[in-house]
Amino acid sequence: MPRYEVESADEVFEVSGDTWLIALSRALARVGKDVGALGRLSIGLDRAGAVSARHPEEGWSMRLCPVEDLFGGEDDVLGWLPAPAVMAGPPARGPQPPPAPTPPPAEPSIPSPIRPTLSLDNLSTLRADPPRPADLNERLAASKENILDALDHDEACAIACRALEELVPADSGAVLLFEPDGALKFRAAFGPVSAGVLGTRLPPQSGVGGFCAATGLAVMVEQAIKDARHDKSVGERLGYATRNLLAVPVRGGAGSLLGCLELLNAPQMFREWHLEAARAVAAGLSARLLSE
Repeated sequence: MPRYEVESADEVFEVSGDTWLIALSRALARVGKDVGALGRLSIGLDRAGAVSARHPEEGWSMRLCPVEDLFGGEDDVLGWLPAPAVMAGPPARGPQPPPAPTPPPAEPSIPSPIRPTLSLDNLSTLRADPPRPADLNERLAASKENILDALDHDEACAIACRALEELVPADSGAVLLFEPDGALKFRAAFGPVSAGVLGTRLPPQSGVGGFCAATGLAVMVEQAIKDARHDKSVGERLGYATRNLLAVPVRGGAGSLLGCLELLNAPQMFREWHLEAARAVAAGLSARLLSE
């Protein structure tokens, strides 16, 4: 089912719905707005599928941005599930036809490679989030305050990066922002090769981070080597291999985009609450960048 990231006042959250209209209704209910107000909203849709809704009399607004399927791709574990078994019904009454003759044994063949078979129990275990820290909201609120108190944009990016490092288990992370010429520049970073990436400029839409920054879609990639969007050039220059990654957009005003936050190489794989934390840090950074 399609999912949407919702920006409403100071709150960022997710809803799902078969259509954007259903998702918008759920978002309204989530923030305590009258769902019956749908017919009075001014609604706009852009080419990326984002929905902007504004109440003309009350003045409040919200924006819904589609979130890319975080578990898609050719290796999606859903594709490994066996077909459901057919339940046999009660035996039919009346005379039964004679059994079909047993076919002759088939010629032995070379077995083809077998992909792992996952049960539904295994699948739920793979996708279940580890325990979300009980104090995550408090820590995110403190991080946002620290970002808003930054003296300038560079310090705000550095504080956002430190917050990511403390909140989300990952080997590396970075803040990338658009330059006036459209290039993406590493403004802050942490991890073993952080000194080598600081100041590096990338072409627009380069890599998964560039895709995220250009489209506004949050992305979680479990196997970077199999993702066609993955740009290995920086990693190869620094001798650093990316296994998995997470990227969230940093948004500007009126639906514009300022860049993205990236996290690389979670110990196992990134989880839903990691995405939630990264989005909250990105929202805090966005507020600071737009405050001047």
